[in-house]
Amino acid sequence: MKIFTFIACIILAVACPAQPKYGMRLGAIWTYGNQNASGELVTYGSSITSYSVGLFTDVELGYRTSLNIGASYEERQVAYDVNVPGVVFGIFGPMPSFSQVNAKDRFQYLAVPVFLEYSPVDRLGFSSGPQLGVLLDVNSETIGRSFNTREFASDIDVSWGVGVEFQGERSTLGVRYNYGLADLNSPGVEGSKYHTNTLHVFLAATFN
Repeated sequence: MKIFTFIACIILAVACPAQPKYGMRLGAIWTYGNQNASGELVTYGSSITSYSVGLFTDVELGYRTSLNIGASYEERQVAYDVNVPGVVFGIFGPMPSFSQVNAKDRFQYLAVPVFLEYSPVDRLGFSSGPQLGVLLDVNSETIGRSFNTREFASDIDVSWGVGVEFQGERSTLGVRYNYGLADLNSPGVEGSKYHTNTLHVFLAATFN
């Protein structure tokens, strides 16, 4: 609750003294999973194209500098292989075996990015800042079945992003890379830490 109060204070503080711009942002997302188990970092999973859609406000802070605050629905999907135990029968009787099957995790977040933007020249901008993610739901799919794994996931995700934008009069084409800082496993899951990194390509348009 404190983090939401903090974000609300930022929005009110920066929006009152300046004339903000309001807009909508729609984009594609590619997600990559990283798991740290027993001190060993493993990057796994092929990314699946997902999407995000939301609103934002942009407030000028000074010469060529602005603060961009958004709120959007964000979907992240990661595909990977898992080993499924089984039994085969050989000449010496039943023997344990493992087979690989495809699996997929689908995360749904309410994302709140707070980015500081700087434009060194006209039509070109660079941005960086934190993003808070509030987990809405998560499902895992394998062998044609879907399981809700919400109880094993953390409620909050925190990441730090950097981006570049190509700006028009009332539209913007941008690319952002967010590096996950928080463990996405719930506090009860021990032995490993999991976080995701995301690449965003988006189109934004302002209403005013």
